[in-house]
Amino acid sequence: MEYGGEVDSVQHSEIAADFAAWLKSRGKRRQALTASLAGRVRQVRPQDWKALFSELRSIELQSRDLDAMSALPAAEAVELLGAATLNRSGYVREAALHKLAEFSHPRVIVYVLLRLGDWVEEVRTAANTLLRRLLLREDIEMFLENHVLIEAATRSRRVSLDGMLDALRERLLTPATRPLVLAHLRESVTAERWFLFRFLGSELARSRDFAELAVHDSAPSVRAWAAKRLPTTPGVHADLVAQLLNDPIPWVARAALQRQALPLSEAARALVEPL
Repeated sequence: MEYGGEVDSVQHSEIAADFAAWLKSRGKRRQALTASLAGRVRQVRPQDWKALFSELRSIELQSRDLDAMSALPAAEAVELLGAATLNRSGYVREAALHKLAEFSHPRVIVYVLLRLGDWVEEVRTAANTLLRRLLLREDIEMFLENHVLIEAATRSRRVSLDGMLDALRERLLTPATRPLVLAHLRESVTAERWFLFRFLGSELARSRDFAELAVHDSAPSVRAWAAKRLPTTPGVHADLVAQLLNDPIPWVARAALQRQALPLSEAARALVEPL
């Protein structure tokens, strides 16, 4: 999924203005605004939701507005109800999530992830309940595409989400889903690979294919991460450790050396010691 270009504060303001106009409009005017507004919300990148929240939070919404959004075709209803989950009212956010639960659409995942760490308990509960249902579906691609939101959830200080995150890890590693995850670890952009390696870090010790992908990753930061976490048990992934000890990037080789506490080989010495 591509998030069309930069979404700056001007565009956020325009989305908010369109949203307010949609609420006031009727008939053909509302119909014309619906497709445009839904399309613009759909293009918001995961890292831009906080800025959009600042623009949408103060727009007043009534239950009849949520009913009108729910009556739209699914592809449009999900985006407008998703925008409603950014409202300042906890009642509105919770009600919007309940409305979203009526739709079987992959984009619902985005708005559930946004509310996992909500400051209102009832909203968090609604989001967590819906997420557990979504984990039973095959929309794993949408989870991976929104890794920025999952990573934000892992940093939540408001409430512990460990149980929910463990459920997501388990879902990503099922036999049916694992090949897709490994494909993303081979082919996706660095930011997504970096997230997945850290999120599924326990696999490094028990999964040969996971460890190989980390050691051979094109990003030195990923290889250094693997070097610091590969098991130190003699003989376990020994060939991969050897590769890291001879990595062409000095600080990656140094990380492997420090982790394994091994004597310097001549090749490693040339990399980690100054001339």
